[in-house]
Amino acid sequence: MEPLTLISDYRIPKLEISAEVSLLAHPQKDVKLFLHEHAESHAGAERPSDLLNGPGEFFPAVETSGKLVLLHRDSVTVISVPAESEFPEEGPGEGAGDPEQASRVPVEVIIQGGTVIRGTVRFVLPEGRNRLIDFLNMTDSFLTVRENGLARLINKRRLVRVTVI
Repeated sequence: MEPLTLISDYRIPKLEISAEVSLLAHPQKDVKLFLHEHAESHAGAERPSDLLNGPGEFFPAVETSGKLVLLHRDSVTVISVPAESEFPEEGPGEGAGDPEQASRVPVEVIIQGGTVIRGTVRFVLPEGRNRLIDFLNMTDSFLTVRENGLARLINKRRLVRVTVI
């Protein structure tokens, strides 16, 4: 049996998506993320939010140079991915196939360091607990904001302010 290379140790059949990652005190980098073909918590493929809100402190990515990097979830500020990888049920137009009970809230988010992101937060919660603050106070570590054709996954520990617009 041939010895495995470091990168091949992390290769399991997965879907590869392009992403732009912003880390604490580091410039943005383009990387490839790897998602399972079948999600554990819902039908269909794993989404970037499943990866980021999942267990463990680290997750693998591959830089454009081909180097394998292990990213610490808490050091991630924002990961931007194509919206269809996070919202596959919507297709190309925002909102297609949305459940009628979903709340959609337009927001402006300010992140540590002053970055401003404007977009829409979508969530489904039970009646009486379906306010934006209820959603923000849930246990997920990352907030997903849809901004045109991108899904911006923002580390909630790096949020300074969320304003409804």
